[in-house]
Amino acid sequence: MARGIIVACRSVPDLVFAIVFVEALGIGVLPGVLAIGLHSVGMLGKLYAEGIEQVPEQPRQAVAATGASRLQNLATSVLPQILPSFSSVTLYRLDINLRGSVILGYVGAGGIGFLLNQYMDTLQFRAAIGIVIVIFALIVAMEVASAAIRRSLIGADRPAKSVLTAIAFDRRTVRPPWTRARIEGHAYTASALVLIAVSFWATKVNPVQAVTSLRQIWDTVRLYFPPDFTTARDSLISGTLQSLSVALVATAIGFLLAVPIGLLASRNISDRWTYRSTRGFLLVIRAVPELILAIVFVVAVGLGLVAGTFALIVGTIGFLSKLIADGVEEVGPMPREAVLSAGATRMQETATAVILPSAPALVGNGLYMLDVNFRSATILGLVGGGGIGFLLQQSVQVLAYRTTGAIIILTFAVVLAIEVITSWVRKHLI
Repeated sequence: MARGIIVACRSVPDLVFAIVFVEALGIGVLPGVLAIGLHSVGMLGKLYAEGIEQVPEQPRQAVAATGASRLQNLATSVLPQILPSFSSVTLYRLDINLRGSVILGYVGAGGIGFLLNQYMDTLQFRAAIGIVIVIFALIVAMEVASAAIRRSLIGADRPAKSVLTAIAFDRRTVRPPWTRARIEGHAYTASALVLIAVSFWATKVNPVQAVTSLRQIWDTVRLYFPPDFTTARDSLISGTLQSLSVALVATAIGFLLAVPIGLLASRNISDRWTYRSTRGFLLVIRAVPELILAIVFVVAVGLGLVAGTFALIVGTIGFLSKLIADGVEEVGPMPREAVLSAGATRMQETATAVILPSAPALVGNGLYMLDVNFRSATILGLVGGGGIGFLLQQSVQVLAYRTTGAIIILTFAVVLAIEVITSWVRKHLI
């Protein structure tokens, strides 16, 4: 049931969520918050679940052998191991949501994207570039904060200590002391809570309104069902196949390029200057939303699938390289030191002690990128990127709700199939 909820949230593009909420609640910030929030459940839920599945069983068995309850086991043996992964994924989703808010502004969901849409419509390209620069600056700030938080959790910049003396507990309270790392962790948590509170105040978002508007939202959702597969059957089939083909090509090419880039962007693999230059390159790529990239490629090569494919390849490199780099940085130093002590070269050590342990995450992220690109292909069709997105644009413009419902169902089916394949592959790898 939990996986079904995650797939349902992932299968519906955030742009479609925004269209539904704008129609139910009107133009404003709240529809954008709800659309991005629901879509975030899909990505975060999937990556959280996969991170938990990769936790070794030995610490959990050791804690269970002491008589700990299930909740105590989760808190002491699982949570400490997944905190670095959770923090990096959450912060990465934050900058994805920032770029997503740009896209949602095109359908009246508020935010900086609404202003960007106005500038693009009136051909004020210099002002539009100014907004892109602001987005880039915000993403840089998020990257700096993410790196600082990950360093405090992983301890990459602190010298290694003996296993016996790494944590000295107070036997009277059985609690760890207030070390620098623990103080930093609590400070980051408090700062995050304050930032969320300030964001609610600044946007004037009222969560109660979302609850009281459930009836309007439900009435709007009912317009899309039952889906109509007959009116545009040929276009549905061809558009779905085209979008899936674009997603496959973009994912394959992007994955091949993202693996070496991700390794170069890892703090524990590269030297300082290579690390910083590669991270800077990824920042530039991630700062530009896929929708803007699609517009640029449409202008460069014309309407069609080629423009959409190029835009998705660039987006895939930025997305996957970041996930790969963060995953590699979480690899423990002891297996690597053991391989090097056996006389292995640096390349052999990277292949056996870094890439092989990261293989389940690499495969999982690659397959996850496939369904991300399939959903993105539907959005890129709105600006001439081809595929099922072109049909989605037409159905939205002419208020063909049930045809839009059919597109949503087809997207859900494709994403569900990818989820089943991913689960099967990960089961055999782990």
